[in-house]
Amino acid sequence: MSINLLKDLRNIDTYEEDDDWTFGQIISVALFSSSLLPIFELAFKTFFDAKHPSLQKYYFTN
Repeated sequence: MSINLLKDLRNIDTYEEDDDWTFGQIISVALFSSSLLPIFELAFKTFFDAKHPSLQKYYFTN
């Protein structure tokens, strides 16, 4: 099969309405991103503390 044939097969089932985000898709992305925020916060705190330990008290209260 050629790449063009595969692209044509993929385009058969697509409609313009399929580009709309539904409630379930938005909620799943929001929940996924909210679970990643503590990981990024921990990484930032670790990096920031290692590079600038004297300034940590101004930015982090914990």
